[in-house]
Amino acid sequence: MKYLIISFRNRNSVYEFAQIMRHYGVFGTIINTPSSIGSSCTLSIKTDYENLQNLRNLISRNQISGFSGLYLVEKLPTHEQIKRIM
Repeated sequence: MKYLIISFRNRNSVYEFAQIMRHYGVFGTIINTPSSIGSSCTLSIKTDYENLQNLRNLISRNQISGFSGLYLVEKLPTHEQIKRIM
């Protein structure tokens, strides 16, 4: 199973980007940031891996000042693998 996590430096940016995603029809859920990502904000957005290209476009088009990173999370049989992709 694969999914994406978008991390930010502050809560305002999380809510701002979640609203942008909704406006463009991209579903996401606000979650607690996994400690392994190490973001300064405790909230992030989780979304399906299939949204990757749409998210890259939205991030680059909207220039969210608090954007911290886009991560791919892959659940393996023995652990979770997290890789920064943007």
